[in-house]
Amino acid sequence: MVRASLALIAVAACGSPTAPANPTVAPPIDAPLPPLAAECPASYAAIPAGQACTAPSGRTLSCAYPEGVCTCMAAYPCSGVAMSPDEMAALPITWQCAPTPPAVRADGCPGVEPSGACAKDGQVCGYGDCCFTQLTCTDGQWQMTGGGCPP
Repeated sequence: MVRASLALIAVAACGSPTAPANPTVAPPIDAPLPPLAAECPASYAAIPAGQACTAPSGRTLSCAYPEGVCTCMAAYPCSGVAMSPDEMAALPITWQCAPTPPAVRADGCPGVEPSGACAKDGQVCGYGDCCFTQLTCTDGQWQMTGGGCPP
């Protein structure tokens, strides 16, 4: 099934000494969904977002569905402050879900962070929750004009 590309799940702390080893990035817009791992629930609706989960063999478990991607992993806080190994080990492992974005958002911006050509000169679009990127359509091309992470 074809679906829109998802941005990186932004749950890792911006300043954390170690982010998840395999962050979830959705396939390109025209790519079929990868097969579900045996440990994945049968549907997006069956995943209890925010509730505890157990990834097999201590690795991150990602499950991609037409409605979005859910990952069983630690919910890293949005902070530029580095966490100690003990603090990181104490983080709960829960289902983190990101719905598939629309092709075009209500504000007229592409649903996922764009690159290359653009049509509406002066359009400004922001992406990300913790760390963010601001892009502006300038002379027919998307240009990074801002962004960052919390201190």
